[in-house]
Amino acid sequence: WCNFTNSSGAVIQSSFNVSSVTRNSTGYYTIAFSNQTTDANYSYVVSASGTYAANGVPAGMYLNTNGSTEIAPATTGFSFATFAQTFNLTDFKYINVAVFR
Repeated sequence: WCNFTNSSGAVIQSSFNVSSVTRNSTGYYTIAFSNQTTDANYSYVVSASGTYAANGVPAGMYLNTNGSTEIAPATTGFSFATFAQTFNLTDFKYINVAVFR
């Protein structure tokens, strides 16, 4: 699991088995595991809230993608994208990720 903020890039606030969060571009992130999983058959959920542009805008997630192209999960981590009402990729202020294996 991991929770991170987007004050000046992705900054991990607290985590377990997450070594890094990379903000690849606006609203597009890659999570890297500290210890890789035995296979890529895990599940994960993402929640997000607050944006710098418009607090309170509903958040949506594209899992296993950069917003337009599918990216398969790996034993070393996964990617996801966040968007707002307009379906444009958006950086949210608070993002939480939970992984289940």
